[in-house]
Amino acid sequence: MFKKNNKHNQDIIFDWDMNLPNRTRLSTSNWNTIRNHVFEQVNESHFSVLYSGNIGRPNAPINEIVTAITIKEIHDLTFRELDNELDWHIGVQYSCGYSIGEPSVTTKTICNFIRSLREYEDETGINLFDIEFERLTRGQLDSFCVIGKIASTDSTFLDTNICDYNRLQLQIEAD
Repeated sequence: MFKKNNKHNQDIIFDWDMNLPNRTRLSTSNWNTIRNHVFEQVNESHFSVLYSGNIGRPNAPINEIVTAITIKEIHDLTFRELDNELDWHIGVQYSCGYSIGEPSVTTKTICNFIRSLREYEDETGINLFDIEFERLTRGQLDSFCVIGKIASTDSTFLDTNICDYNRLQLQIEAD
């Protein structure tokens, strides 16, 4: 049964991150960026097609799963390492919207979610994860004012024998 995760929308007064002595460091960290631009922006409704209507247990929070998968890929973690990070790393817990002591999503749940995504893609040809990430990326490009159509000059490749060139040849090749 599909159920949207809304628990992160209201701060708890005595939550662990509210009482950290260096809360400003957490709020300016990469973990906060992941929380703001991935965890809080995931549209869980896009994944509702993976779950049955009103039968069964509610799904694990999809925004937590998507954020955990994102962290796994960013840091090139194995599922075992991700499981350890979800249990012990404060930054990872903060990014995924957890409180200390709150049970995190398990790697078994993440693997089942990935399996469901693949089965859905095999049946329909639609990759829900790619669609959601495209949407998130477009939002991030807009919020960070990035123009993705302009190639930077460091992307231009010179001939592979650049070491053999003298200054004049480099100038001619660059022009």
